Parts: sequence; C-alpha cells; structure tokens
Amino acid sequence: MQRSGESTLMKLTLQYTLDGEEKYDEVASATVKTNEWTKLENTSFTIPAGATGMILYVEAPDSLTDFYIDEFVGATEGTKSSVTTGKGTVQSGSSAPPATTPSLPGTSTVDPTKPMIAISFDDGTDPNGKRIIDALAKEGFTATFFYVGNWIDDPDQVKYAYQKGMEIANHTTTHPYLSQKSPSEIRSEYDQCAAKLKSIIGAEPSKLLRLPYLASNSTVTSTLKDVPMITCSVDTQDWNGASKDQIVSTVKQAMSSGSGNGAIVLCHETYASTAAAIEELAPYCKAQGWQIVSISEMFAAKGKTLNGGQIYTKCN
Repeated sequence: MQRSGESTLMKLTLQYTLDGEEKYDEVASATVKTNEWTKLENTSFTIPAGATGMILYVEAPDSLTDFYIDEFVGATEGTKSSVTTGKGTVQSGSSAPPATTPSLPGTSTVDPTKPMIAISFDDGTDPNGKRIIDALAKEGFTATFFYVGNWIDDPDQVKYAYQKGMEIANHTTTHPYLSQKSPSEIRSEYDQCAAKLKSIIGAEPSKLLRLPYLASNSTVTSTLKDVPMITCSVDTQDWNGASKDQIVSTVKQAMSSGSGNGAIVLCHETYASTAAAIEELAPYCKAQGWQIVSISEMFAAKGKTLNGGQIYTKCN
C-alpha cells in the first residue's frame, strides 16, 4: 500500500545469478491505488533451476513513493494468495514508518533515528564503480550516482546500479562549467543527460543535478528552477590523488566530529582508491550504527524537501 495521493506502478522483480550471469526477471506488476492494499501475484512464475544469490525487489520504478509491505509468500506453482486487493488497514497507532524500499536483502531501509551520511559518486561508468555498488549493496546501503551522459561507456553498469537500488542522477551531458553557458545550453546539458539516463534504466532518473566543478551562478539557478542542485559539505579529494587511507580518514573524521550526519560527500566512481575506501567504510559504518544513504533518501528521512533552483551542500 502506498499513500502518495495518486495511483502508481509497483513491480515485483527477482534478481539472481545463473551460469555466472546476473539476471533480472519481472515477477508481477500492478497499478496501485493510493491508500489501498494491492496484491502483486504470479502463480505461474518458477525460479529458474540453478539460480543462486536471489534477491527480491518490490519497487515503484516511476516515483519515490513510500509504501508498506504486509506479507510475502513463496509457494508451489498454482498456489493463490488469500489476500484480496482493497482489503486490510494500517492501524493509525502503528509506530512503524513506511519504507521507501523494502526490508529485503540487498535493499536499503533508512532508519531516521540513526545517523546517516550520503556518500555520492560522480562521472562515468568504470569497473571501480561496480566494486563500489557491490560494497554498498552488501551492507544494505545505497548512494547517489551522478552520471555525465557522454562519459557512460557501459550502460549496463548504470542499469546494474539502478537494479541495486542506487539513485541515478544527472551530472550534465559534457561536464562543462555551467556558469559559462547560456540558458539554452544549460537546459540542453541537463535535459540530454536526463533523457539518456531514462533510456538506459527505463524509468525517470532522479531530478538531482551535481554541478560540474561545483560551479554555479544566478543564470544556472534561474534556468534550472525545477532542478535541485547538489555540491557537497565533505570533499574526499579522490579527484586530487587522495589515497584509500586518506579518503577513509576524511569520512571517519566527519563521522566522529558530528558533521557527517546529514553530510553530502563528494567521491568519484572512477578511482581504485575510492572503491577500496568504500569497501572498508561500508562495513565500518554499519558496525558503528551509521547508514550510507542516497541524497534523496536522506532528505526524506530527515523530513526535508529538495527544491528546484536551490543548491544543497548537506541536509541540515
């Protein structure tokens, strides 16, 4: 059940590994009315023989809708669920918050009572990026990946990040200084990248834009009045040759000082040092009771709004 105020598409997808390849099968989908329990069911779907590493996703691919999941059942082929669409309630006194993503392996459920940090990643696709995605997903974490349209050498990796629950966001088409561009050029840089990302993942990407070189002016903010613009409050300096240990130290210092809770951290997915740092930081954060989350998840969990035409360095 979702409470967005309008109907939205919901999908049930199974991820698994078969013969060394990662595969995704759509099990069921339905248009879910607001405030109405809706059954997603497929009584003829069969898990492929030999499938391993299975992860089940329930998602709203076209929105950031919060939703509740009441029950999941796997059974012999042909078994119908006793659930009826339109029946059931959520008690008004329930203390359980709705989840932006379900509590299943490989997905992230943000706990607003725990500290959280948004470690985000820029630029194009790279094998180090897959290491980062896997390290985050292994701990049930998510992050925002900002892609430069013309630097996407491996569209399947963008799709992989999306399937793992990462936020897919815009870093322009060619990575120019937007502050040196005309309004029409600024708009084109954003729109072309957004269209490319949509064509890759088959859904609307996040509206967030990481400003190239973190540069902006009044022309940029007025032209992109519908786009929340992101810089950072913590720069790991991975782009400037920072080592794995230096990147780890930068994030740990932010955590220990208190400035890390709500921070947006700037990283790039194209460096082996960054991948190695995340492979160390993800389990460390989990052990410390911290969460690594996407930027949109962080703002939603803290009850804050990301408004178009505004520049954000952190979630205060």
